Parts: sequence; structure tokens; C-alpha cells
Amino acid sequence: MLGDTVNTTARLMSHAQKNQIIISEYIQTVIESKYECKSLGEISLKGKKMPMQLYELVQQKRTMP
Repeated sequence: MLGDTVNTTARLMSHAQKNQIIISEYIQTVIESKYECKSLGEISLKGKKMPMQLYELVQQKRTMP
């Protein structure tokens, strides 16, 4: 597989610690109603002109019964 999405994913994986999930701002926006995320700030990634705002996926939000 080739392309910007695959390359960006590989860069995110290289920044992650063991058992850590790092996501982009776009994905955080899509899942924010169901998942708690912690901002990691802006991080420069190889191949990107501008730093990207990244988040760590913390946990699923609890739903009220």
C-alpha cells in the first residue's frame, strides 16, 4: 500500500509507546462523542510540511443506561 494516509499512519505508529493509540485531529473529531482523548500537542512528522495536532486515545466514554 502506498499514499499519504499509509505514510502518516506509519509515522503515528513510530511515535506511539507500547499499548498507546495515537490519532489525528480529524479522527479525534469523528470519535469524540464516544471516546475520551488526550491532546499530545502539535508534533512534526516526517513528510509533512506543517506539524499535526495529535491525540492519545484514552478510553471509551461511559454511557448512561
